[in-house]
Amino acid sequence: MCGDGSCVSRYQVCDGVTDCSDDSDEIKCRCDKEMRGCALETSIIPYGRECITLNQFCDDKSDCHNGYDESRRACGCNAGEFQCGLSKRCIPYNLRCDNDDDCGDGSDEQNCGKKIRFCCVIVSDFGNNKSLSLV
Repeated sequence: MCGDGSCVSRYQVCDGVTDCSDDSDEIKCRCDKEMRGCALETSIIPYGRECITLNQFCDDKSDCHNGYDESRRACGCNAGEFQCGLSKRCIPYNLRCDNDDDCGDGSDEQNCGKKIRFCCVIVSDFGNNKSLSLV
């Protein structure tokens, strides 16, 4: 619960992002601001546990010794979903690389690579006349 009486999810407490208007969700955390703990149940971590930067979470590279930073609990998206960069919102994976900014920050359109178009060549042999068509 925030100092003003509003509520946030327990996963938003000590996650390095201010969700309460009075910053009370980020007070008394063991990790510095813009950092997050590698805990399994909560980001309020006991002394001596590790903290990593926010951008190390959900980046497809395990930075926590226990892999928490890449877990579904930490990242929040289900299988078949893509997590947006800034908002951490989940969108269906088929919206990634569709030339439409579904995340609002362009993260779903980054690192898409080049699209390859395939075509077919049809060769027809009518006696001595050969024809070549591209489809």
